[in-house]
Amino acid sequence: MNNTVIIKGRTIKYNNKQISLDDLMTIDFYEYMENIAPEYDSGHIFDNVVYLNFVLNIYAYIYFFRKNSINNVIVEETEDSIKDYVYDAARLLDIRIEKRYSKRYHSWTSRLILCAIFMYMFFQQICIKWEKRDLDRNKDIAVLRTPAAKKKIRASEEREILCEESIAKGSLYSFSSRMKRFFYLISSFGYAVGNLREAEKYCDKHGLYESKKEIISFLRLRLLPVSFYRQNLEGILSLKWNKDFITGNNLDMYAMVEEECARKYGIRMVCIPHGLEYGFRFPHCFTGDYFYSTSINAEKYFNKKYRTEKFHFDPYMAKEMFSLNIARNREKPRKIVYFTEPREPHVNIEILRPLVKQLCNYGYKLYIKHHPKDNMADYEEFNGEIEEIQELSEAIVGNICIARKSTVLLEGLYNDALCAAIVINEKDNALFRMFPSLMDDKIQQFHSIEELTKWIYETNKQECE
Repeated sequence: MNNTVIIKGRTIKYNNKQISLDDLMTIDFYEYMENIAPEYDSGHIFDNVVYLNFVLNIYAYIYFFRKNSINNVIVEETEDSIKDYVYDAARLLDIRIEKRYSKRYHSWTSRLILCAIFMYMFFQQICIKWEKRDLDRNKDIAVLRTPAAKKKIRASEEREILCEESIAKGSLYSFSSRMKRFFYLISSFGYAVGNLREAEKYCDKHGLYESKKEIISFLRLRLLPVSFYRQNLEGILSLKWNKDFITGNNLDMYAMVEEECARKYGIRMVCIPHGLEYGFRFPHCFTGDYFYSTSINAEKYFNKKYRTEKFHFDPYMAKEMFSLNIARNREKPRKIVYFTEPREPHVNIEILRPLVKQLCNYGYKLYIKHHPKDNMADYEEFNGEIEEIQELSEAIVGNICIARKSTVLLEGLYNDALCAAIVINEKDNALFRMFPSLMDDKIQQFHSIEELTKWIYETNKQECE
């Protein structure tokens, strides 16, 4: 029996239906991946990021092909990354597929790019002056990288705080002399080359021959900055701290090198996560020796999933993480604010188009709070229709907060907001349910714009009565 699918764009054509890649990411799929994730734990710092950004996409096709007994795949016009995922999925299942292109991977290109990044970072360090700073090693030491972490891990008398303001810039780097940083950079180059070589072997081992180009292209831009961060962090942690090392990273390559450095110097690593914890299994568990969960649900869920006792929910820490300590002005009506997510901007746009129109029918105005990583060009069509709010406090405190599956839905609960999740595809639905901290009765969930706008209308009507 010839059971054929056609891949075009991000869509699968099968049995007179069109299914998007996002719709393959179902709850059943993530359950299927529970036993596969550990196979991708190689002990390398890139395990989690490769799994999240590439392996899950490949296995989404594998799961679909296997579930529907597909034995023939036709790939039409689509982006190269989708072709790579599909070709690898078909090869791993020994499915017939017509291959129309071959884009060879050249390792020398990656080495050349690493050299270019090295030269850029070398001249960058010349411009960064050494700043003498006395650190009290009887305090906790916190190293913060992201805006979200800087908001959640606040300055106190019990903490010394160093920051990475942008790649290879910030107080973490200016703490060391230029000469020492030059030695760190040379050492980091060798470490990055070694990791890149291991990543190539990793792809070959798992049969990711076509996706190897995408994976290495992703890693070669990041490995040297991560390696340099590691060297500078080691320089700080080697000072023999008597308290804890605090971080907001929990799964990425920076988190991995932090965990390795903390263990090397015998320092307890405490994670105050900069965002919600993904509920599906990763090859490597969330990093750290003590992990502040964002809810009691998350504490129980992750301790059971990863067979550990390091996850802890502390209501006082949760308030420190999420509360902005700003009282709502009850004389002003709640604003309706949509919070974007940087991944899959096309989904944000699919939501915003009908949401603007339907809210307008009710006489309401929609505001938007962009994620720091948004590409503003994606939202040009809404210029003049949606007013942007720049400050988080103005966007979240006391308003009606709408998002797909964002930390803001939990933050809103600590800031007198009414929170609603809008979920319009299977991937978002599965991920929403995979965030234990979002399983709160106070967070509404809607699967259509009509349901959402009706709830907004009824909520506003009740508050005005």
